[in-house]
Amino acid sequence: MMAALRAFLASVPHSPFPIPDIHMRTLIAPLVPFAIWIGVLELPVPLLEAHPPDTIAGFVSLAVALTGLTVGVYRLGVWREQMNSTKSNVTAEVARHREESHQHFTAIERRLTSIEQHIRLSSAGGVDDRAQLERWKGRVDATLEMLDETLDEIADRMEALAAPEEAPT
Repeated sequence: MMAALRAFLASVPHSPFPIPDIHMRTLIAPLVPFAIWIGVLELPVPLLEAHPPDTIAGFVSLAVALTGLTVGVYRLGVWREQMNSTKSNVTAEVARHREESHQHFTAIERRLTSIEQHIRLSSAGGVDDRAQLERWKGRVDATLEMLDETLDEIADRMEALAAPEEAPT
């Protein structure tokens, strides 16, 4: 059928738009069940004569068959409704889980960002603190050296003052 339709469209000389396979399938797929049904209706089948059941057993078997068919259709509808309900529940649950995960990941991202900022500030502040500590140590060392020199000078002066007194004795 598809080959016949392609051949027909190819035979049309002024077809402005070629129809790709995807569009062809999209056009033809919904028509297939109708074509099959029309074919079934056109089959030459002798008419079945409806005979009412002659006995009670025949009537009971017909009633059981129709009841079974009715129950089967009803159970199929119930099953389909359960599947639709399950699908909607799963969809809602996945959406809720996605939203909850998004919130958790956002909180984790905020925590990681604050940790990175704290590390960045600590390491940058640590360099400044370290430099400031080294400068302070340098000043303390210079002050101690100056005091040490001053003490040495005082000690030398005291020795010089004490030395003339010791000489006469």
